[in-house]
Amino acid sequence: MTMCVLKKKNIPGLKLLLFRDGEEYVAHILDFDLVGTGSTKDEAVREVCEAASEQIAYALEHSCIDKIFKPAPLSCYKKWEEVGQHAIMNILISEKKKTLTRRSMPVYEAYELPAASLCPALA
Repeated sequence: MTMCVLKKKNIPGLKLLLFRDGEEYVAHILDFDLVGTGSTKDEAVREVCEAASEQIAYALEHSCIDKIFKPAPLSCYKKWEEVGQHAIMNILISEKKKTLTRRSMPVYEAYELPAASLCPALA
């Protein structure tokens, strides 16, 4: 078993994909392939951030980063990139500030979360 030391600089910004699925919102942290759901965006994000915080805390406690990263399927990363590219075009063309795409249903939002926001020990 290989052990690796977790350092602050080892954890990049975490990719979050947020969308509505039927009656609930889904927040998906792609880097950990963790999903949170809720009746509001905030609830979904809070749920998945709590799960990610637990993953990070585990890695800190056991000094091993290889236990926490389990990437989501490639299609999720492609969607995240598509949403981000669409947002950049919206900003350039119409100065819209939100990271949204309405090309397909549901509407997706893409964010990058600093790992330190999920775990104060990384700040």
